[in-house]
Amino acid sequence: MPVNDVNNCTAKNAIICDKADEGFKIVKLIGGLGNQMFQYAFGRALAHKTNSRVLFDKITHYEQEEGTKDVQVRFYALNVFKNLDINFASQEEINFCLGKKNNNPKFIKKWFHQTNFCNKIAEKGYCKFNKDFLKDRKTVYFEGYFQNEKYFLDIKDEIREQFAFFEIQDGYYKMQAKKILSSKNPVFIHLRRGDYKNSDCLCAGYYKNAVKYIKDRINSPLFFVFGENCREFAEKELDMGCNFEFIGTDNVTPLNHHFDMQLMSLCSHGIIANSTYSFWGAWLINNKDKIIVAPSPWLYSKDDIICKDWVKLSSRG
Repeated sequence: MPVNDVNNCTAKNAIICDKADEGFKIVKLIGGLGNQMFQYAFGRALAHKTNSRVLFDKITHYEQEEGTKDVQVRFYALNVFKNLDINFASQEEINFCLGKKNNNPKFIKKWFHQTNFCNKIAEKGYCKFNKDFLKDRKTVYFEGYFQNEKYFLDIKDEIREQFAFFEIQDGYYKMQAKKILSSKNPVFIHLRRGDYKNSDCLCAGYYKNAVKYIKDRINSPLFFVFGENCREFAEKELDMGCNFEFIGTDNVTPLNHHFDMQLMSLCSHGIIANSTYSFWGAWLINNKDKIIVAPSPWLYSKDDIICKDWVKLSSRG
């Protein structure tokens, strides 16, 4: 259905077509909390740059695809933030936004990186910044991860404000938050091991070098170690005469899955894994002099996700 052809709309979709004349965009939400935060930040930047209405699709992945063999079971997670400015797309708006089918032969679609829908733009290239995505268009549907700070640098203060957590009520995490806030130089270490393939896990050498880097620059740091089943690895591999506090989350639920990120953001400095989860824990730290150590290469031999002012150390030790 042509975007501007209101006469072809059904009565049910008439309002949607009127909105389409204005040019509205939809960003698909997919993955865990860290991925959704990147997609949300991209959508807010898109709205800012194009001065247009941006909706978020939480139907397609979390309601239609969940439980299929090709999709890791996740859930919509952005409701952990209290200041979000988010509007969701209806199924009718999603269908309309995708537009008519692209009937080009498969080899043409592959050659020109086309999608199955004329109005759909699918991200190509891991964590690469594509400035063309922020150009104004009519109705369009975006699918991707958009893991690059360059998309939302212009509105970073707005994003930081909107990613404000609710106050922690859980007794254990409340106690840990108090411990972090009362420390002189709290530094978080994030270990991402349990759900990563062996090729994705960072070696002990990276963490040892990162700890040394922090110790050489920060007076009496107290390291808070985050990650499932992380105590044995840290005690065995990171014994460097440091003070470690272990905040492992062995029983993650939809109610507490974000608390580790929230506690990371209360630290003064951070040593992150190749994970969007600890990326955001570090990004949200409110300390202009913070030192963030990141592994290089990150994943798939790419580094574009790492912020310009962060310190890169070899992920291979």
